[in-house]
Amino acid sequence: ATLSPTTFSLYTLLGDLETIFRTRTEEKNLQFLMERSELSSALICADQGKLRQVFVNLIGNAVKFTDKGGVAVRVRLEPHGTKEKGDSEALRLIAEVEDTGQGIPAGEVEKIFDAFYQAEIGLKEGGTGLGLAISRKFIEMMGGTLRVRSTVGRGSRFLFDVVVGLPDPLFAEQQAVVPRHIQGIAAGLGPYRVLLVDDVPANLVLLREMLGPIGFELKEACNGLEALEMFESWEPHAILMDMRMPIMDGYEASRIIKTSPRGALTYVIALTASAFEDYKEKVMETGVDLYMRKPFQTDELYDALAQGLGLHYTYTDDYEELHGEENWVTSESISYVPENWVQTLKEAVNEGDIAHVMELIHFLELEKPKMAKELQKLAEQFDYETLLERLRKIDESYG
Repeated sequence: ATLSPTTFSLYTLLGDLETIFRTRTEEKNLQFLMERSELSSALICADQGKLRQVFVNLIGNAVKFTDKGGVAVRVRLEPHGTKEKGDSEALRLIAEVEDTGQGIPAGEVEKIFDAFYQAEIGLKEGGTGLGLAISRKFIEMMGGTLRVRSTVGRGSRFLFDVVVGLPDPLFAEQQAVVPRHIQGIAAGLGPYRVLLVDDVPANLVLLREMLGPIGFELKEACNGLEALEMFESWEPHAILMDMRMPIMDGYEASRIIKTSPRGALTYVIALTASAFEDYKEKVMETGVDLYMRKPFQTDELYDALAQGLGLHYTYTDDYEELHGEENWVTSESISYVPENWVQTLKEAVNEGDIAHVMELIHFLELEKPKMAKELQKLAEQFDYETLLERLRKIDESYG
């Protein structure tokens, strides 16, 4: 493996990871905390794919081996080096992933970084025993270290630091432009049928949440054999194909589909978690049209489908309308919110009952997703003072 540094938003990368793992932690009734508030304008130059893979491995393990409590991810940037040494054009990214899981016995702490080694708990949960070995290798390639502190019965804390560069000035200038947000597929186009193929339910949920709201028609398959049957009966315009699945993997399914007359016209995107470049060549040999590494950014998938299907989206340029702290607290925006809900949530906040707070906030997710997301973020950061201030403004809007 070699490093391929690019300039990207660290805040956005962590946001994508939060979206992916929040679904998994909610399925296990775990609390999930992502501390990235001070990184809102952080652009860095590093190998985004490898850095993302490290986070995926560490957070994935934390969720897998935690049955109660929660998982916390904390990330910060610090200056690296000194001007005298001529290395002031770099930063040090420091991260930790902490869980309240089962912990690792002292005698196994160092062994877990060996390739194919699995601790006793890992053997029970399954896996390859490669995730931590690959993560440590990638971190060392980026000039950092990976270490762990763990106590049996209390949980584990993985810490790593890597050296990252400052952003390309031109890229930073481009990112300063207010982003446009996709509302849906342009009128008069479609409908576009997209088949989602993955054996992990959480991955299918994430893809549904990305594509369903903007107008794609979706169906799902959990292995290659089901994908072939759905391809024949439903005739999708595009297929998002996971490569590693039981019964029939994505390699065989993709080969069969792309060698058929209709399959040659079907846009197939291969989805894989591999971080190795030679793996890409193996995937492309199946005839797929595009290769994407998981986890990917939402905009990457939107752009890929737009290019492959020749479609266009409608956008909104009103960033403040979507993200402003005040605009969602209006008489119109709270039309769905019951007045007694506000009072009940206030009581839960004042009592510090985080479980009840989250339950009440989830009540809004379908009808008022932006409001729910803002309140949920405040609750997860334990910023009860600001949360109560938001609720006070909702109260005032009733008057």
